[in-house]
Amino acid sequence: MLNIKFYLALLVLAALLVPGAAVVAADLTYDADVTIDLSDPDINLTIESGSEATEVVVNAGTLVATIPASTTFTVSSPSRNLLTSGNSAATITTSCTAANLAIITVVTGSDAETITFTPAGLQCFSGGSGGGGGGGSPSPAPAPAPSPAPTPTPAPTPSPTPTPTPAPGPTPAPAGAHANGTLILDIDGTIYLIVNGAKRGFRNPEEYMSHGYKFSQAVPASDTDRSLPNEAQAVEKALDGTLALDKTDGRTIYMVANGQKRGFTSADVFFALGYKFSQAVPIDLSDYPAGAVIDSSAPAHPDGALVLDKTDGRTVWWILNGQRKGFQSLEVFNTYGFALGKIVPANDSDMALPEGAVVKFRDGTLVNDNGVYHLISDGMKKRFPHVDNLTLNGYKAANAITADLSTYSDGGVIE
Repeated sequence: MLNIKFYLALLVLAALLVPGAAVVAADLTYDADVTIDLSDPDINLTIESGSEATEVVVNAGTLVATIPASTTFTVSSPSRNLLTSGNSAATITTSCTAANLAIITVVTGSDAETITFTPAGLQCFSGGSGGGGGGGSPSPAPAPAPSPAPTPTPAPTPSPTPTPTPAPGPTPAPAGAHANGTLILDIDGTIYLIVNGAKRGFRNPEEYMSHGYKFSQAVPASDTDRSLPNEAQAVEKALDGTLALDKTDGRTIYMVANGQKRGFTSADVFFALGYKFSQAVPIDLSDYPAGAVIDSSAPAHPDGALVLDKTDGRTVWWILNGQRKGFQSLEVFNTYGFALGKIVPANDSDMALPEGAVVKFRDGTLVNDNGVYHLISDGMKKRFPHVDNLTLNGYKAANAITADLSTYSDGGVIE
């Protein structure tokens, strides 16, 4: 099981390039973010980790990159929108984060491309009117329009039919235990997730962090928590949608989907699906069952993938169980610990998938709704009568996000 005491953080150092200099290499891959200092305007750009180029030229007010075929090159700017020119066939995705960071990702096709990145006159704004670069923050999928009510018509009295038995709901945690969705920290430093009134462990930091969890979210386990049944056969492995570099050989990349590891037949297929080598997380996949090999970019992305709508260029869809699901809000997207860098362009098959239910806050999320604190558990909002009740249960008010929970069912009170 994952033990927090043995987790070691890694630091990534960024390099600095000077205007007027040219970096030339054969299929150079950026293993870390690289800062570019422009002089006119006097701003910094960043070539993000995982980008590839054969030549990069830094001028006073532009960045010019020659990008090999079937590769990705990403540039970001914290102070200006970014414009591109010189593209003939590459796929270019523009986004704007909640922190107003402009990001442009270029994915080349069968030919190399020379792209010029030029700062625009305005800063991007995730709220919409940023000018130049446009917004790219995740937005909820639009709700379907209600169908008009049909005109009542007489109908024959139906024969009595048995009342169907409702599907069983989640098993609540017993009194004295933390609610489902809570991460608990045992006295030996082991972290568990409470699911259906039982606790599930994590085997290592990589699998834990693939779920987007932070160590600061875990609360001290109560005596009742520690007595919960331990689902040893239901440990939390890597989250579906995780690109994983198999630690057993250090070279093979798989997509984790439906709890299986799915390999790629070629780099062309890998890049055509929008993925980057830099997205892969080293994980030991030796006990993951092998799934179907991904041999084409035409079918929909595997379960767990995050894809950007082809039509509006803004809506992010989560591919799950043969459906595409939109997020209720950017705040909801963030509670799953997703990074915008995981989003890849949707293909036609993704867009042809049926639209599923809107994704709401993840279980275990703390929410401050107009001064009242709640915990999301089993899809419902559980209210703390006072902030003192929150802290007495080991939660931290600093971890709460501010949001409107008026559409959530009442799950009771946490004393």
